[in-house]
Amino acid sequence: STQSTWDPGPARMATPSFRCVSSGSQHSISDHHTVVQLSPSGAITVSAANANQAPGCGSDVYGIFGMVSLLSGPWLIVVSDAVLVGRICDSEVLRVTATRTFPLFDRTLEHKDEEQYLQLLQNTLAAPDFYFARGGKYQLTCNVLQNARCVSSGASPGNDFCWNASLLLPLSGYAIPGRFVLPIIKGFVNISAAPSCGSGFKQIALVSRRSRFRPGTRFHCRGLDATGHAANFVETEQLLLSLTHVVSFVQVRGPIPLYWTQTPNLNYTPPIRCSSAPHQDTGFRRHLSDLQSKYSDVVNVSLVNQHGSENVVGAEYQRVAAKAGVHHVAFDLHARIGNSGLHVARLSELNALINPTLQKHGYSVCSADLKTIVCEQKGVVRTNCIDCLDRTNLVQRVLAGTVIDHVLSLAGPDVVVALPWDTTPPHVHADLDHQLRTAWSDNGDALSLSYAGTPALKRDITRTGKRTLAGFIEDAHTAVTRYFVNNFSDGAKQDGLVLVSGAAHAQPRPPSDRMPRRSQRRITVYAGTCRGLPWRDAT
Repeated sequence: STQSTWDPGPARMATPSFRCVSSGSQHSISDHHTVVQLSPSGAITVSAANANQAPGCGSDVYGIFGMVSLLSGPWLIVVSDAVLVGRICDSEVLRVTATRTFPLFDRTLEHKDEEQYLQLLQNTLAAPDFYFARGGKYQLTCNVLQNARCVSSGASPGNDFCWNASLLLPLSGYAIPGRFVLPIIKGFVNISAAPSCGSGFKQIALVSRRSRFRPGTRFHCRGLDATGHAANFVETEQLLLSLTHVVSFVQVRGPIPLYWTQTPNLNYTPPIRCSSAPHQDTGFRRHLSDLQSKYSDVVNVSLVNQHGSENVVGAEYQRVAAKAGVHHVAFDLHARIGNSGLHVARLSELNALINPTLQKHGYSVCSADLKTIVCEQKGVVRTNCIDCLDRTNLVQRVLAGTVIDHVLSLAGPDVVVALPWDTTPPHVHADLDHQLRTAWSDNGDALSLSYAGTPALKRDITRTGKRTLAGFIEDAHTAVTRYFVNNFSDGAKQDGLVLVSGAAHAQPRPPSDRMPRRSQRRITVYAGTCRGLPWRDAT
């Protein structure tokens, strides 16, 4: 049967970095060098630690997640527990398993709805897909090539994938040492030892970073917002790490980058509605310009059905892409391999279409200390289906497999070099292929749980390369579960995501204490909620 939660695997011990002490309404976070004190008035002071000071009663924490203001005042969020996932370059990567919240106000003056918002915050923070890195130059919030550029230039990385960027902003005016503050991603990380295949690679890793812009759930958040940010936009990076070098291959996924909605209405497939054509061209160009500024060349791969309701937005996507002069590959995955996935071997047709693009874009190679860039990936493949979950994950796995075969066919035992592309590399690394299939399948489950509330469909194809009877049964169960989750549970989850990402702020209920009509709600970017909590747009 389909699991309701993604299993992140066995936990590995990680050591907390700081001590958190609470005394009444006073709180402090400290290490051997610095004490950060927080008062109920909201004041924050930073001072040197006193070696003779008693440690006091408290608990170990990993750092500060951020600060969020609810109805009564600000709350400080700290990471109270985490497990070690592995190491990338010189940094430890950890997954958040528990957080704590501390009020920075007098709770005797607490608003009557405060507890409801606090519970919403805590439920969202309890998700198993928050990660952070510590202890080195490598930063988890950006890919390896961007990390190397930052090391060379001394610049700070962008915060598109730093999910707590808005929650850290209130702390920026204080002299809090950077080691106390944790840039967090929401997504998936898998790090494991590489099987011996004569290449010299010691580790493989898969990192998915979900954008903090336009956060939301499946039917509540579709398409673009006014600034060109897409819902459920994810950057996925596949890494091969040796003692001396890191090889990085980046792909992105996101919904069809147009203005469209699919509001839940108890139908299994709610109708898709598109905006007028002139608006679509403007929104698409904004989205494309943002991608090109980050990744240079962009190639679209659209997997939506070329008939029925999906084609309503799919055909419009093809029109605006052609008008903008973008390389656009329309590949109806269901028509090619069947809705049931029985003809999965036909995925090779898509691989043949995209192979010249993979050859042109290549991949990035950097030194393990991130000080040297050997070669850079020159573009990115942007893959989408309707949800950017099941079909998209399957195809991204195929494309990543093609690139890794090429890398391993060229890599020597100690060094990686950029050589001409071989369009038919020998596929001889069966153990590594199995390991990557498992990682990509887990990646699909984690991203699907975050956006759609269930594991991914077609996960048996991603994991084994073929369709199975157990996979059919599992997909049927998952599809029914999605229907109920998306129609009856996602409203509250939507509220929590916009709160934690900083897209909107809490606001008291109207005096009537009734659910406001959609036209009266202060937040207009999102398609409404099930709990009726009023919001104030962060902008």
